[in-house]
Amino acid sequence: MAIALLCLPQHIFGQELDAPANDQVVQKVKFARLKSKENKSMMTALRLIEKGVINEEDDINEVSGGVEQLIAVGEGAIPKCLTSFQRMAKTDRQLYLTVALDSILLDDDLHIALDLCNRKTPTEVYIYLMSRWADSARDDSSEVLLAHLKNDSEEVQYHCVRGLIRRGDDSVVAACIQIIDTRWKDSKQQLRRDFSGMARGIMSSIIEEKLTTPNKKSRLLGLHLFELFGVKENANLLADNLNNSDTALRLGAINACRVVVAGEGPLLRPSMTELIELANSWSDKI
Repeated sequence: MAIALLCLPQHIFGQELDAPANDQVVQKVKFARLKSKENKSMMTALRLIEKGVINEEDDINEVSGGVEQLIAVGEGAIPKCLTSFQRMAKTDRQLYLTVALDSILLDDDLHIALDLCNRKTPTEVYIYLMSRWADSARDDSSEVLLAHLKNDSEEVQYHCVRGLIRRGDDSVVAACIQIIDTRWKDSKQQLRRDFSGMARGIMSSIIEEKLTTPNKKSRLLGLHLFELFGVKENANLLADNLNNSDTALRLGAINACRVVVAGEGPLLRPSMTELIELANSWSDKI
């Protein structure tokens, strides 16, 4: 169901604003105001998202209809959507609200949405908005992410850190390493998705330090960091771990080779035979 909704049209990048004659770009300062009919349609859509029936077997999905109806209302629905986050989270319908917002909230308008927040704004809203700022191509994104880096919510911090790392800000390297270290066991696939496409090399010296330590935990962290941020020119650092008798270290080294050197996906649960064969094969290559 969630996958189907994610296929709905989404605006990932903001639209360009026309520059006035003096070459200064003027930012929009508020969302369009809804007319009475549009407001009624928005409220109906939000009720459907919150309480609508989901029955995939009969192809009856009121929630999906609510998402489409909310998208049809457009940007004027954004303020009400933001104030609806908390109650949607209580009914486990927050994902559907974010699908609609991904479509109607353009990157160019993220500052307007953030300006609507205040001390009473639910944490869920900041988590969503910081995830959008982290993924946006806005020139002012670093400034915003830094400003919210000390938020009490670990999830808000998470998106701020990954957004700043994406922009090559080495001031959050330590925080990023801590995130990888604490979340890898339970959330490795999410980390791989969220940190994919990053500029590599930002942690090269730290990775080398961890990969050459005798401590297994530090080595394993170094291998995970290499997979996410390492460069193929340093692949020789993986050799000792490919030949290690420890299964976790060997798999970490193989995955680092696959992702960084070969541009392939990591393995999840290879057999022992496959693990040995791949370790030997990569040892010969690097």
